[in-house]
Amino acid sequence: MVKLVLASALMALLSVALVAQNLEISASADKTSMRIGEGLVFTLRLKGPGSAIPQPPLPPIDGLKLQGQYQTVETAQNGGMIFAYHYLFSPTRSGHIVVPDLSLRIGGQTRSVPGFAVDVEQGAATSQEKALPVVPAPAAPLPAGELYLTGELSSPRAYVGQPVTYTLHLVTHSSVRNFEITKRPDFQGFRKVEAPEQTPPRSRPFSRDGLTFLDVTVLRYTLFPIEQGTLTISPFEALLRVESREAGGRVVTTRISGGKADLQTIALPPAPPGFSGAVGSFTLKMQNGIPPQASVGQPFTLAYSVTGSGFLPDNPVRWQDTPFFTSYPATSHDESSFMNGVFMVNRTLNMSLLPKLQGDAVLPAAALVYFDPALGKYQTSEVSGLKLMVSGTGISGGQNLALAPLIQDPRPSKPKKHLFSSDAFFPLLALPFIASIFLASWLWLYRTKLASPEKKAARAQYRRARHHLRLSRKNLDVRHAQLFHAEAIQALYAGLNLMAGRSAAGLTRGSLAEALAEAGVSKERCSDIISLLDQLESAEFAGETVTKKDLAARYETVRRLVEEAWRG
Repeated sequence: MVKLVLASALMALLSVALVAQNLEISASADKTSMRIGEGLVFTLRLKGPGSAIPQPPLPPIDGLKLQGQYQTVETAQNGGMIFAYHYLFSPTRSGHIVVPDLSLRIGGQTRSVPGFAVDVEQGAATSQEKALPVVPAPAAPLPAGELYLTGELSSPRAYVGQPVTYTLHLVTHSSVRNFEITKRPDFQGFRKVEAPEQTPPRSRPFSRDGLTFLDVTVLRYTLFPIEQGTLTISPFEALLRVESREAGGRVVTTRISGGKADLQTIALPPAPPGFSGAVGSFTLKMQNGIPPQASVGQPFTLAYSVTGSGFLPDNPVRWQDTPFFTSYPATSHDESSFMNGVFMVNRTLNMSLLPKLQGDAVLPAAALVYFDPALGKYQTSEVSGLKLMVSGTGISGGQNLALAPLIQDPRPSKPKKHLFSSDAFFPLLALPFIASIFLASWLWLYRTKLASPEKKAARAQYRRARHHLRLSRKNLDVRHAQLFHAEAIQALYAGLNLMAGRSAAGLTRGSLAEALAEAGVSKERCSDIISLLDQLESAEFAGETVTKKDLAARYETVRRLVEEAWRG
């Protein structure tokens, strides 16, 4: 047994050494000059390893003090991954500080990393120039205050319908390995549009109480308040795996809650005629111009575009009635999207018209009435005064109509059988009893099999497991082994939740074995499941070298366990 352990350790060290030989190493500092009180981030980038390797320690540097460190994963141009290791420094003296090339122990080998130089001025940085901003305290921090969620609104006050941006931040002083939102607010009183996720997420370091934190933007929403008064965004809940200092650097699972925010909404002033609820800044214009001419009885379509930012209802434009045309309800095509974090409206409206009179006809005027929060008043964007020549070459009133020929030998139709005749009386008499039996059976089936809380929770866990299985299958590649194992672990935990009938995340191995045993799982099966969980977590965090065949086998094992848990 001892020989087997020594051989496994030797093979692991050999694989790490082989990976280190193929590493592409680069380093850079984010600034070349700063003042006392500012911070500098030195980044070491490693391209080539199939999974993350431990962050190499730096030797002491004269003139700079290490305040903290963290890791991120970037996507290379060829589709691979770049592991970035960030070191946060603050200057301890002024002058020209030169950091020579560093000899670091990376992946079991000593590698040379380029140094850098920075000029430090004596004067302290002003509040506007400091690189490490101050973030408000969390609503409910952990006991050590090192990990929490906080919500931020672009404005504490807004008009009803005025868009505001809500941003959820994860602030951490610890190294986070995995992050999953388990509960989201319902955003009661808002219409929301979620901004696309950034890859990688935007992050920034900052200093607080002598410690260095990392502020990560988790998600961003554009919210449109639809009610007046104080609207509250309830907290998010998340499940994280972090490196615990109290546990000697081991990875532990914890739950956090936060992100609550309040918005004070203001009612709009009395609206003018034609206002349909548009709030923001918009421009209405004709998209392709008018046709050169039209004919009586021949419909045509005009295209209008509405661009800007803000809230735009379904039917924002009002068309003036005209005796020259019959107007049909407008159809729309929306291509709104986010630009630099701002939700930009881009909607096309198609208006169909049927000419009724020939001659010079005036097209119906189109007007968009909206409330501009920046100006605090109503504005109107309109298109009017356009004329069109209508000819009389279309369908005229004297056009001949084709009629069907008369029937030469009409035959009498069969008399209709009345629904409530004596023959149908007795079958109809039993219909209420049959309907009652059917309804009672359906209610019993719904309450016992479909609507029970246990069944709902089980279906939710199964959908979650299938979702993570799809993501792990998508990353079934040795280049994405870390992402594959992360998704496979999430799918496995969802399957264990189904099997144990309770949350398995955060349980120790002994507690997990007891929960599975209470659910009727055999001792041998419990041992196999725990071994599989240890194998996946070791592969995710220890940088194990695997083949695609190994990944496929692990995927199939997790999939079979999930299906077994779902079938009960």
